[in-house]
Amino acid sequence: ISRATATTVRCGCFLDLIPLAVSTRISVAGFWGLPSISADDPAFPALGYWRGFVWGPMAMLTYWGLDEYRSVPSAAQARKSLTVQMNAMMLKQWNDHGFICENYGPHKNTSRCTGQSFYHWGALTGFLSLVEEGYWLQPPT
Repeated sequence: ISRATATTVRCGCFLDLIPLAVSTRISVAGFWGLPSISADDPAFPALGYWRGFVWGPMAMLTYWGLDEYRSVPSAAQARKSLTVQMNAMMLKQWNDHGFICENYGPHKNTSRCTGQSFYHWGALTGFLSLVEEGYWLQPPT
């Protein structure tokens, strides 16, 4: 999601654009959750450090933006889809290699981390599912 798109989602402007803004980033077959640029961008195939990889902080910010509009069905569905895909991506690396990646390759057939193999913000990709299931911000029992 571009900076302009994220700003639009955050401010509540053009709510009808939410499905368009997230559908090509979250629901593309063969890709994980949220590449940092669209797979149809000409710069995507080159995959540079920030170009095209999937990042936990970006996913968390996108999640929070979508959560602001939980009453909009397309935003709620996009948030849930993002959560499921990001958690599956993280668990694949964890179960296969014991890694919590700095960033993740956007292709589902990526076998290893594309950044550091154990990096704190990579855990945000799984943390989304805890937030989505209501385990975050609940009082201790």
